[in-house]
Amino acid sequence: MNRHYVNAICRRLAVDRVITRRQGADGELVNALALPGDQGRSPLEELWPLEITNLSEGDVRSAAEIDWKVIAKLEVSTSRTQIVAGSTFLHHLLPDLLPPIDRQYTFSFFTGQKAVVSDRMDFLAWLPLFADIGSRCRVPIEEAIRRGGCMATGQAKVIDNAVVGFMARVDHG
Repeated sequence: MNRHYVNAICRRLAVDRVITRRQGADGELVNALALPGDQGRSPLEELWPLEITNLSEGDVRSAAEIDWKVIAKLEVSTSRTQIVAGSTFLHHLLPDLLPPIDRQYTFSFFTGQKAVVSDRMDFLAWLPLFADIGSRCRVPIEEAIRRGGCMATGQAKVIDNAVVGFMARVDHG
């Protein structure tokens, strides 16, 4: 992505108090998730620092609604489909709460197709399923994170990697 475009997105997220923007020690601008105690109130404040494997059913619904509202506002892609670019961008803001969603693996995993009927409806349906996977597979997820490596950077990324690996096996029989 173009640096100026990313900065424009970050400025909008700062206005909505989703992130904060501060000058770092080296003089560069640093963007960070708005946390409790930051000036103003972040729409994600009530969820922090929940992780995908720790969400109750009510928290999952609340997280999905809030996450979708943020994704819908991001405008990080010119594509009509916001779910891919938005979930990937939001995954970088909340790496343990939301896996990135892609057409090839995630769409196929949940629908058997590489398209969705409604970004919002599918996102709201899939986040609880991701949370259920995280809850049921908590021990192997934690073991993968302990082993470390670039593919096990957090709970949501381990779940994403499992979906990709599963779909790759299904596709190649």
